[in-house]
Amino acid sequence: WYILKVDGIRAATDNTTLRGLLTGLGVSDAAYRDFVRQEMLRDEFQQYFETKVVTLFEPQRKVSQIVITRDAAGSPGTKIRIRHILVAPLPGKADQSKATPKQWRAALDKARALRAAAVKPDADWWELAKQSDDPGSAARGGSLGWADPGTLTTQFVLPFARAVLRLDVGDTSQPVKSDFGYHIIQVVERRSSVQSFADDLAAKLQKDPESFAATAKELSDDYATAGSGGAIGWVLHYQLANSADDAIFGLTKPGDVSEPIGTRGELTIYKLDDSTDNRYATKSARDKAKNGFDNYLDRLKQDVGYWLDAEFLPTTTAVG
Repeated sequence: WYILKVDGIRAATDNTTLRGLLTGLGVSDAAYRDFVRQEMLRDEFQQYFETKVVTLFEPQRKVSQIVITRDAAGSPGTKIRIRHILVAPLPGKADQSKATPKQWRAALDKARALRAAAVKPDADWWELAKQSDDPGSAARGGSLGWADPGTLTTQFVLPFARAVLRLDVGDTSQPVKSDFGYHIIQVVERRSSVQSFADDLAAKLQKDPESFAATAKELSDDYATAGSGGAIGWVLHYQLANSADDAIFGLTKPGDVSEPIGTRGELTIYKLDDSTDNRYATKSARDKAKNGFDNYLDRLKQDVGYWLDAEFLPTTTAVG
């Protein structure tokens, strides 16, 4: 039961402002009404998707990934993947020019020790890089990403660039001095084509899925998951783009590795870690799936097919 009290009454207002705006945009009243109707229908359908399609118990796949970033437009060609550890004589300071000779010697001693650890067969750069005085790359296992060998001197300070050019894939430099401190540099990989590199990597991992986690640490450009061997956990339908969804749910047994899947600006290789056809979906997982409403609509169009009768085709300018 409710008890209501009217505090005031005002006369109805007109929609002159709205009509003026729509007229300025060249949108008719009928087109605007149709737009509102379509949005209301979409909202209703999305509510259905979030309550009836995405449920508490869902088929799920536990997967890991390796993300390979495509080259920027207009910059194809050979690229090398570089990582480093920086030891500064004055950690945390932007200007190292006031460091004493003693502080430079201490930095060199630490750099030599880190280099000795970095060249060991079981070296974990994600752990070693935590000691780096370059905060940006320290959180990414020391990775500086992919670079063009032809433009290294414009991307990095000269001593660093020259040292990189002397390294082959897998080589680790001796401590290299720059104005920032001493660098331990490693060239991790080289590629001439993103697609061929991804294809070759997927083929290798399909033969040796046990190496997937270590490879993700070395080569994945998704730094949020690379440190944990590429693990992204349990995935529900519609959570990812449909091409990724098809690839992940098309893997049949743990250890299976997908072909490279092209999505926005990158190629992704997936590995199936575990699977279930009826697993409780956490709220976080359901929320991620609910964000995939457009993926759901695209899936319906793909699976069912659709067409528009001529009488339903728009005859006026649409909003937007």
